[in-house]
Amino acid sequence: MTAVHPTTLTDQPLRETRAATVVRRVVQADAAVTAVGGIVVLAAAEPVADLLGLATTGPVLAVGAVFVALSLVLALLGRADARSMLRLVPINAAGDLVWAAASIGVAALAELSGTGRALIAVQAVVVLAVGEAKLITVRRARSLL
Repeated sequence: MTAVHPTTLTDQPLRETRAATVVRRVVQADAAVTAVGGIVVLAAAEPVADLLGLATTGPVLAVGAVFVALSLVLALLGRADARSMLRLVPINAAGDLVWAAASIGVAALAELSGTGRALIAVQAVVVLAVGEAKLITVRRARSLL
């Protein structure tokens, strides 16, 4: 007698959901950290500019605003259906890699304090690691499908 394993229409979405869980958590964590960072940078623009060695708060305020806006996009991405998320997160990760590279350029070329250079370089390494984590988790999730 042959055993029959019935499948239902919900099997594929269930596998997609399980595969995407870790990706979703990484994106949601990124959204939370980015939001907090953006709010802190906006609230403390003057001391942050001083720490970085900048004469004006303009660049700091711009970065804080970008972080807050990005956190909203990441929050939406983290709530997307599994297929959309697995398709869009690599694009977001590519953005992380570009941001990290640009940050290294700023740290190397901009007129900053030594502390400012170090902070921007450390931030670049963290963003690079987050981008890589997104790519790794998406790759693993796709292999489970």
